[in-house]
Amino acid sequence: EGGWITLLITGSLIVLAVIIKRHYLATAKLLRRLHTLVQTTEMPVPQVLKEGEKVIAPPFDPQAKTDIFSAAASSISSLLQSRPGDARLELFAATFRAQFGQTQASLDLLKSALSHSPHKQQIQIQLGLTLLQMGETQDALAVLKDTFEAAPEFDSARVFYAVMLYSVGKNVEADALLTEKFGSTVV
Repeated sequence: EGGWITLLITGSLIVLAVIIKRHYLATAKLLRRLHTLVQTTEMPVPQVLKEGEKVIAPPFDPQAKTDIFSAAASSISSLLQSRPGDARLELFAATFRAQFGQTQASLDLLKSALSHSPHKQQIQIQLGLTLLQMGETQDALAVLKDTFEAAPEFDSARVFYAVMLYSVGKNVEADALLTEKFGSTVV
């Protein structure tokens, strides 16, 4: 009879030890991330200069930008894993990646976002902008044209499509598109 109680107590202690270990591992990971962020923000604070004093710039630290990007990218990746299928979060992550020149990762995220929300104009616009950033001008033009034609009442789609038309030299078409909605091209 005492064997079952011993097994129950031993099993409970093992489960408790596993829970405590997970907590300490998670805490250690957070402390490492915090330490990295603190290091990147511990730059000298600019001093107020008196008239005639020269400005001395702090030394440039190229690693600081990389550390901040890595921490932000890691947080975004964690969010994406915890919220699969969230098209808005995928759009945010794609925009973030595109801003840092990671266009292929951005493109993959945008395709995933479109699979979850295929008619969301903001995702389609970002897809067009990312394609443009990748040098795929004609593909970008086609995406922005389709976005505009699917919802011509959506002003942002109209404006981005017009900007693309201007960028490929179709100025008359772009002027007509904007004039139709906003009036004269004369400012």
